[in-house]
Amino acid sequence: MKRNFILILFLAICAVACSPKPESETYDGKLLTIAYVGEKPAYESSKISYKEVPVEGIQSAAEDLSADFDALFVMPGTFEKLSTDSYTPFFHGLSIPVAFVGSEKGHLPFITEGVTYQTGFDLGNGSHSTVYMNTGGAEKREDAWYFYLEDADGHPRSPDEVFSDMLRKIEEL
Repeated sequence: MKRNFILILFLAICAVACSPKPESETYDGKLLTIAYVGEKPAYESSKISYKEVPVEGIQSAAEDLSADFDALFVMPGTFEKLSTDSYTPFFHGLSIPVAFVGSEKGHLPFITEGVTYQTGFDLGNGSHSTVYMNTGGAEKREDAWYFYLEDADGHPRSPDEVFSDMLRKIEEL
């Protein structure tokens, strides 16, 4: 009896350890082509194609980026440079979502003149990343969605879950 219990316990542990990632951690939507500035995002998926875009010359490339990519990911090593006033028109001119990955200050330092990442305030909302979209038009509407490393109940979430959620939002936009 004791051997059967140990065997069942062992099999249960193996089954849990060998099970695939929960669906919420894996992006399985349409193929997305993502431009990124800075270090390449760590999240990998057969549904994601990344292409690095150099910071130099990016200001004049908003139209091309908007035509060729589904989104732009701005990575932490570029926050200070890309948050200067000379890049503000670039972010307003994009017609694709921009994800500020790992930004505790959200999107505001990048779209607000007179504010840099260093001088901007921490949002204090605990977000890990922000997706920003300037929909333009007569409304001049701007939207932002925040993504967290904790769920609404305070349970920890993996960075892969956050990336998957961001990619689902980008696909929806």
